[in-house]
Amino acid sequence: MEGLRLLREGITGLQALPSNDVADDQVVAAVVELHRLESLLVAQQSRFIDLLDERKLWRADGSKACWAWLSRRCDMSPGAAKAKVGLARRLRRAPLTKAAFEAGEVDRDRAVELSRRADARRKVVADAFGGAEAALLEQARTLSFDGLCRLLRYWETIVDQDGDEAQAEDDYLSRHLHASEIVRGMVRIDGTLDPIGGAIFAGELARLEKELFDADWAAAKVLHGDDTRPEHLTRSPAQRRADALTEMARRSAGHQLRLDADGQPRPLFSVHIGPDVVARMCELASGTVIAPGLLVPHLGEAEIERIVYGPGSRVIDLSERARFFTGGLRRAMELRDRWCTHPGCTELAEDCHIDHSTPHSKGGGTTQDNGRARCDTHNWWTWNHEQRHQPNANDDEGDDEPPPPDHDDC
Repeated sequence: MEGLRLLREGITGLQALPSNDVADDQVVAAVVELHRLESLLVAQQSRFIDLLDERKLWRADGSKACWAWLSRRCDMSPGAAKAKVGLARRLRRAPLTKAAFEAGEVDRDRAVELSRRADARRKVVADAFGGAEAALLEQARTLSFDGLCRLLRYWETIVDQDGDEAQAEDDYLSRHLHASEIVRGMVRIDGTLDPIGGAIFAGELARLEKELFDADWAAAKVLHGDDTRPEHLTRSPAQRRADALTEMARRSAGHQLRLDADGQPRPLFSVHIGPDVVARMCELASGTVIAPGLLVPHLGEAEIERIVYGPGSRVIDLSERARFFTGGLRRAMELRDRWCTHPGCTELAEDCHIDHSTPHSKGGGTTQDNGRARCDTHNWWTWNHEQRHQPNANDDEGDDEPPPPDHDDC
């Protein structure tokens, strides 16, 4: 086919281009454009795999299944072949998503997530998807990938409340942990925790790992001063997490902010109420979406806060639970932003600074409209970026200057 010939010629042209001849701005543009083109290519591959499957062309050489033919003829793993055939079949049940995918309006990851709901194991979800596909697809065109996954999770909890609660119970019953001694006394740890137990564990692990990072950074700074870089640290992030787990076994988690009378960490549940697409949202403080039924066993020990939204996602009421964003105002910012607002950053808002969009020293108010969550790294990056583009910025008193970044995982 002519299209395939032109495609190969284009790729050959890229291969012949010396890397040293590519300017920095061209590198950035090429990475973004190649991602878009890759998604378009996958969409066309799915379309032709669907034709191969629907016409049973794979039977011609005696293959027993489409994925087996694909695995053999394209020399790919059976798992990869099954995934490609599965996507092509699911897209048949999601015609609007299929069309948007082939037109480049949504990428592969979004098409995969949407089409999974069209072929969900729970029939009530699959049946409901047909009527909701247009609205969900419209959201997929504008939301980040993480935002779309959260929206789809919320949608499932609404259309299949019984199934969601049953799945939550199954998830809880499936929790397990193994700690096995292997060679030379080393211990291998693997397991799965339920959402609430997992949030408590992950939160404490992150807190201790950050504590160890601060110690490593301070030690490296003694040797390297202001030129300290992550590569100067004596431990990798994975090694710090392993040491944090050992430290967790030695210490109580009682240093966390939310404690009960016995000094134990208390899970925080956030219940969101608003006029948007999803009106009932139940989450942990980490942002993990949970079934409301999971709250019941913890009602005597958990903290529960209610957040009510008005138009434009503005927080108009926050149950209990200034120049500086503190107290309820800070919490409102955390609940609204969820994560660091720098594009692509997934640092939780509760671990971020709440920064003035317009600096306080330049008249910016300490209000919802002028606040944003920014992690250490991106708060510092934003300040430096503004300084470089504002020659007279040194006249500022520096009230909003953030501290240098103190973590390498953002």
